[in-house]
Amino acid sequence: MTGHAHGRDLVDEFLQSLQVEEGASPLTVSAYRRDLRRLAAFLASRRRTLETARPTDLVAHLGALHARGLGPRTLARQIAAVRGLYRFARASRRIADDPAALLESPRLPRRLPRALSRADARALVEAAAGDAPRALRDRAILELLYASGLRVSEVVGLDVASVDLGERKVEVIDRPRRDQIDTAINEQLIVELYSK
Repeated sequence: MTGHAHGRDLVDEFLQSLQVEEGASPLTVSAYRRDLRRLAAFLASRRRTLETARPTDLVAHLGALHARGLGPRTLARQIAAVRGLYRFARASRRIADDPAALLESPRLPRRLPRALSRADARALVEAAAGDAPRALRDRAILELLYASGLRVSEVVGLDVASVDLGERKVEVIDRPRRDQIDTAINEQLIVELYSK
């Protein structure tokens, strides 16, 4: 059996395991298959196989992909596919050493959340309709999120003592900084939310 066919067997076994044992989606399996075939072709051009690849081969492959203009998310997926393959190969004793063990994923840019439109915010708040205690609670939480700009994690951490209805303020402990913040509730935003 040739090294290329042997590598294809390794990839097929890995992808089967990924799908069956880890529940990977068909799109993930398809993307990983493309990524690993691309890696196998690159290695063949260097007279190597997936089983004989060295860390320097993997770094050279990723460098070539980067030079072709692949973005950080695509490179991160490529690295995830390669790491997964070599973890699988090592666990199944197909290789002795993992050449991907020291590969690092690129830092992905953090995306800012998209703000809801007024119509979307209104629809969200109005979805908590009714007079039942749970519906009233849900509506109050949604209005507070909208009117204060607090994060969900900050709102769910509130207790009754954190709310000053008279002053229309909420006392929040900001988790990352451990600071205490008084957040004013912007009633005008709530009024505008319901105005047509």
